[in-house]
Amino acid sequence: MEDIIENRLLLQGQLWFVADLYQSDNLVGLDSFVRNIPSFFHLSTNEFIKPIIPFGMRELMFIHAVPSVYDIYIENNVTFTMGQMAMLLFWFGYLGMVIPLVFTAVFFGTVIYYLNNAILRFDVISILLASKIFMWFVFGFQQGEYWYVWGIKTMIFCVFVYLFEKYRNAFGIKFLERAQG
Repeated sequence: MEDIIENRLLLQGQLWFVADLYQSDNLVGLDSFVRNIPSFFHLSTNEFIKPIIPFGMRELMFIHAVPSVYDIYIENNVTFTMGQMAMLLFWFGYLGMVIPLVFTAVFFGTVIYYLNNAILRFDVISILLASKIFMWFVFGFQQGEYWYVWGIKTMIFCVFVYLFEKYRNAFGIKFLERAQG
């Protein structure tokens, strides 16, 4: 059991070490980020392993994990955890990761504000909508899966939620007026 725990801890630490080592060689993974942009238009992460070099966190796993571990993780649809900073470090370097961090922090803050506001209003529908976005963001940041934050599926859902919140009263009033006759 101790070996399993030790291997798991070392495997997680390896992700940070590898991303840091990659940056210390003065190489920036901007080419990897550009290559990953089309993945944000996929509707599912199942498509991420089809290219020669997989997308997102799977790329770091593919490049740096032991092949047998990588194969088992991919078969079970598992990725490394605690990958947010490692992915940004891999893509943009130490200084370059500041801007995406600030941008995602502002967006995440907005989601937290929306969820908190929905809870305080006791608005069940808004709580459910905000919780869905919140869960995608937490998972995306925890795993380093930026598709869950910036993917087309999330963006469409966020636009739907925004439009729903903006026009819900107008539609509700018109519906009630028609119902009352």
